[in-house]
Amino acid sequence: ETKEQYLSHHFHSDGRFLSAMNRELISEQITIEGNVAWVSSQTKMIGTYNEREIDRTSLELAVLKKEKGEWKIIALHWS
Repeated sequence: ETKEQYLSHHFHSDGRFLSAMNRELISEQITIEGNVAWVSSQTKMIGTYNEREIDRTSLELAVLKKEKGEWKIIALHWS
């Protein structure tokens, strides 16, 4: 999915979901090798969304690339 596709489809609903959650970072690991970095994290999320009680642990992986001195996200996955 491209950035434009994400912004036009999932971005707003993802934001509403995350805004409804109380989040606690359980762990985070950052690795940098040259102009590439990846961040893996585990987050506990508790809250109510669409009248459903949510109590889950989420895993996220972000891959970044440094271009012209700025880090840019090139891949993002969470489950």
